[in-house]
Amino acid sequence: MRTLFLSMLLLLCVEVNAAAPAFSRLYAVADSAETVYHTPAGMTRLDANAFTLSGILIKYMGEFDIDESVTTISGGAPDSGDPILVPSLYYVHVVNDDWRAGISLNIPTGFGSSSGGSWAGRYYSTESSLILISTSPGVAYRVNEWLSLGGGLNINYTTSDITTAIANSDPDFSDGKLEVESDGLSVAVVLSSLIELSPTTRIGLNYHTESEADSEPDVKISGLGASSEAIERLEVAISDLEIASKIPAHFQFGIYHRLDNDWELTFDSIWMNFSEFGVTEISIVDNEIQAPDDLYEDFWAFSAGLSFPLSAGMTGRVGALYAQSAIKDENRSFSFALDRIYGLGAGIQYERQSGDIVDVNLNIFDTGNAPIDTGDDPVRGRIAGEYVDHYALGLELSYHWN
Repeated sequence: MRTLFLSMLLLLCVEVNAAAPAFSRLYAVADSAETVYHTPAGMTRLDANAFTLSGILIKYMGEFDIDESVTTISGGAPDSGDPILVPSLYYVHVVNDDWRAGISLNIPTGFGSSSGGSWAGRYYSTESSLILISTSPGVAYRVNEWLSLGGGLNINYTTSDITTAIANSDPDFSDGKLEVESDGLSVAVVLSSLIELSPTTRIGLNYHTESEADSEPDVKISGLGASSEAIERLEVAISDLEIASKIPAHFQFGIYHRLDNDWELTFDSIWMNFSEFGVTEISIVDNEIQAPDDLYEDFWAFSAGLSFPLSAGMTGRVGALYAQSAIKDENRSFSFALDRIYGLGAGIQYERQSGDIVDVNLNIFDTGNAPIDTGDDPVRGRIAGEYVDHYALGLELSYHWN
């Protein structure tokens, strides 16, 4: 059920497209084509055209454990989720000594759950997804030996699908179904800088503006024991709602330092204005719309990484991650069961004789027990419980052509 926002983060922007363990080495390293997405200003550090293709495979291991002592609806636990493969690609072109241009295509974040149509919480959620596909053209200019500036656009295609069972008050009718599909295109502006304090120390800073898609939801209501006029009124009312179409503004900071023994240390952080996120769960109760808003909170996420030489051409890496919960326990829903996240990872980087580089990383994430209690509802009932064995495994492979 809990498919970790398409890849995790995992949350909303601790970006899923990182070529180092536990989403480390993001904003100040600037040593491969990924910098066009993470820190556009860092492209000035690349001396030749660069191309990277990467993918991360994530499998969530946990299950939702229903508290039978308070749950009032039969049907059992939701289905578990399938593995998810998230691909991405990046390209940087050297224009001249001072200018660089690049582009990326990736899936920086997403959410999803598929719970089945007969489980105990079907009147709250049966299926939901929010997927963001982004292409990011950018440019960078080296101002002097210690400062580079960059900028670009995040051109985002957002698609949202929500399916919920509807409890009919007439016992002669089986459950109805609400389906809401929405998609839209939005654009955010990215401002970036890379400050090289010395040959061994640098800082990356980025700001992404808010972007909002102009979308018109496609609403389908079926099997509802109500008049056609009532159903039409509901469809019109739902179509006026904002369906998770806003990507909040966020700020990114990273620092990189190389020691005398060639060990490398990194620290990265991100702040997201997640309280501005849109409506994400819609249901119909007694022929009335229920669409809770103001559920989410701003959050921070942090990662740290260590890189060390193993042999000629081979480097070992470890990383750690922490992300705050973006929602309070009392506001958590089945559609988006967010909680705090801890992560650990290890990997190796191998440089081939051709100069191409291969990265392989294995990560484990503790995504929290994410307790949910819907409270008493005369129609939908009460569902309570929490996630057990709430871990996710992530295997990442990246190939860098230089």
